[in-house]
Amino acid sequence: MGPFIRSFQMAQYTFDRYHSAGDLQQFPNVCLGFVLQGQAEFLYKGRVYTAKPGDLIYIAKGTTYYSIWHGNPHIVFYSLSFEFTDPYAMQEYAFQTVSAPALRQRFDTLYHNSREDVSFGVVGELYRLLEELYPMLVSSERKLAEKTVLPAIAYLEQHYTEKISVAQLAALCGFSESRFFTVFKQVTNCTPVEYKQNVSVQHALELLSETALSVEEISRFLGFSSPAYFRRVFRAVTGQTPKSLRQKATAR
Repeated sequence: MGPFIRSFQMAQYTFDRYHSAGDLQQFPNVCLGFVLQGQAEFLYKGRVYTAKPGDLIYIAKGTTYYSIWHGNPHIVFYSLSFEFTDPYAMQEYAFQTVSAPALRQRFDTLYHNSREDVSFGVVGELYRLLEELYPMLVSSERKLAEKTVLPAIAYLEQHYTEKISVAQLAALCGFSESRFFTVFKQVTNCTPVEYKQNVSVQHALELLSETALSVEEISRFLGFSSPAYFRRVFRAVTGQTPKSLRQKATAR
């Protein structure tokens, strides 16, 4: 028997062309997003995840991330948050996106029924959705290779404004540089440089949305060698310039 659900909330959101919360987001409970129209990029722990129509976003309890949504012309998605009676239930599942078009009908039915009443039938439909969903997800239980590079990952996330060499990171993990590079890319799907850039851009998104700091000041604070290089990295990760993202964020 699976874990019991204490409460849940469901909504459908619609936006025109662009949407971002404007700051780092954190959910107190598990949250599922299901994309109906538009697409999104999520920055989480140094990696960029994408989601398009038919994709599901699994957001574990306590996850902190940043998201940018684009629509042509509309962005439409379901958001479903729920709380287990056991606060430690399903902790082996972390943030991830998965192609799940077959779950569209489950979300449609659950959304329609949740607007009508709060009967046992609605709760039953939620359990059926989760019963189909969890086998599709990848467990985040740490593999041996993943554990070996955790010191480097933690260091990159804490020292993203500093210059960091592969030799430093390899030494933290007790590897040669070549071995470290291979294992790190295997675990994170990106190079150490790309991981550091993704973490820096995640913080840049927050600074652009929440402060009046200039692009030059943000570039300097984050340790980039020049504003031009910062702009190039930012655009490579987000598909936008810092200026255009700030304009969209302030226009919300």
